[in-house]
Amino acid sequence: EKVCEKIQDSVKSTVETTVQDSVKSWASVAAAANGDTQSTDAEGFTLVTGNQKSRRKQELKQALTELKKEDSENESRLANIIVYRAPEQDSKDAEVRTKKDAKIVTNLLNAIEVDAKLCKVVRVGRFDESKPGSRPLKVCFENQATTKLVMENTNKLQNASEDLKQLSVCYDLSEEERITVKTLVEQAKEK
Repeated sequence: EKVCEKIQDSVKSTVETTVQDSVKSWASVAAAANGDTQSTDAEGFTLVTGNQKSRRKQELKQALTELKKEDSENESRLANIIVYRAPEQDSKDAEVRTKKDAKIVTNLLNAIEVDAKLCKVVRVGRFDESKPGSRPLKVCFENQATTKLVMENTNKLQNASEDLKQLSVCYDLSEEERITVKTLVEQAKEK
């Protein structure tokens, strides 16, 4: 029995070594096919060099670029607000609709007693005569301080005229941020 166990251990050890060698061999063949050069250190760990490093570096650069772009978008959003339920003109002329939208926002700012210069007022989404209702208004200010002041004074809409009371003013959030807020609100309602 002891001889059988020794033979089994010896065979098992030999098989494991052979399998490990085969795996290393196939890994180097695959790397060579990809143009990568690999070597192993004293403990048998694979050292990565060649094309794998340049690919990894490229992936990291791309990820960094995407993060910078996302950060820039979030930074620019801080100077914006979104106005919901603002009535939309039925006119086919975009210029007439834009002037009406600017007038609505100006009246809103006057009602909440904020003196601010508008950089841009645009509707979010495409204009479609067949769809009733209104698209949200995106309002861009010169700086974040103005946005903060507007949001702090939105409670003054309670004392405004009826057409302004119906408006809802929110921060300009990214889609990811809107999903997070929605989830948090739903969780709060459950409690």
